Amino acid sequence: MHEILINPKYTGYMVWNRRATRKGGSRNPPEVWVWSPHPTHEPLLTKETFLAAQKVAATKERSRSAAGLNSAHPLARRFYPLRSHVFCNDCRRRKFGKARTPYSYFACAPAPGYHPKGHPATIYAREDLLLDGVSNFFARRISGSARTVSFYRSRTDNEDSAAAERIGVAG
Repeated sequence: MHEILINPKYTGYMVWNRRATRKGGSRNPPEVWVWSPHPTHEPLLTKETFLAAQKVAATKERSRSAAGLNSAHPLARRFYPLRSHVFCNDCRRRKFGKARTPYSYFACAPAPGYHPKGHPATIYAREDLLLDGVSNFFARRISGSARTVSFYRSRTDNEDSAAAERIGVAG
């Protein structure tokens, strides 16, 4: 999914000038990209969705993004799989990894002058509990049997609606 949201060619348009030729192949800003005047192939997402994703991606890119999403730095002692994806619900800031025996946490500890009203000095979320929640979500909703049932139920509902429209019955 990540590759679809960062590659403009999935919008159906051809795009040139994404990389500079004289600056070692560094990325050019989207404002200087050259888009074909009309779509050249079947799109997977709209141009508007792609451009909206670029705005979100710009706020989420971090120092380790260039080497690969959430890749571990060779000198890092610990790897946090949810790095850059966990935010504080109170202040909307990104939480950072914190190792405290025997668990790893994601913590929010804004500087004293930047505490929103009612925000505790530090908020911790245990990493293992967050990972269990994410794993359970994907197991149940994305790749589990409930997903199959949901797919067939929506397909049947859509077929019933289409059949009703064909014979002129109001839904």
